[in-house]
Amino acid sequence: MGSTTARSVESGVASRPRSTVERRSRAAGLIRPATPAPLDPVCATGSTGSIGTMDSTPSDMAGRGSLLSWATAISSDLPIRVALLDPPAGLRDEWYAANPDYSDHIADIVLPVVNSRVLTGPVIGIGASLGALAMLALQRRHPGSISALALQSGSFFTPQFDSQERHFAHFDQVCAAVRFIAAGPDLAAPGAPRPVPVLITVGTIEENRANNEAMAAALRRQHHPVTVRIVPDAHTMIGWRDAWFPALDELIANLH
Repeated sequence: MGSTTARSVESGVASRPRSTVERRSRAAGLIRPATPAPLDPVCATGSTGSIGTMDSTPSDMAGRGSLLSWATAISSDLPIRVALLDPPAGLRDEWYAANPDYSDHIADIVLPVVNSRVLTGPVIGIGASLGALAMLALQRRHPGSISALALQSGSFFTPQFDSQERHFAHFDQVCAAVRFIAAGPDLAAPGAPRPVPVLITVGTIEENRANNEAMAAALRRQHHPVTVRIVPDAHTMIGWRDAWFPALDELIANLH
């Protein structure tokens, strides 16, 4: 969408300060919506919009991870659109580490632009590794923006389970965000976020398994319907690809 998206974004936010994420994303072309081949715009009414933010790049997940092949196959029954969110080189860690500017940008800029250009329905946030944390942080900060979550091998770091990650520049920020999310919102407060369905997949032998199981337990305590799928793999693109079916199909089907 390139420059067209940049112009649309600029016209919608001229009256408010621009975050670092927003300024950088305009230069990088953050949004690249993809429509699987069988999806005709006429039949897209009520379709599910799927927003993907991945560990390496969404483009890699779309190709090597077979995300678009999966979306094309399922669109014969459930029309779906996929928006790939590619971070600029060198900014993945900064943006995905539960960065509030990034969450605000997706909710306030990216989703409205997507909705202005294509017909969408419920939005599923898909993320792998640190991207899973980014999507969960988005849902917690802007609960109305996401209808369901598919979180793969999430980097839900805690000092208890992940001391080996202390060299990561954003480790303390990630741990603080995980503590905040796990503590849960005040469900009795006005405007408290509604629980959304959550799919968590994680490899049998990967280091993130313990923190994923802990996050799944925390989200269940907050009344989110959580499905956990343990796959016979590690923290790999192929493992994420192989976890799509049937769990993601079921997650989407239950939204219609």
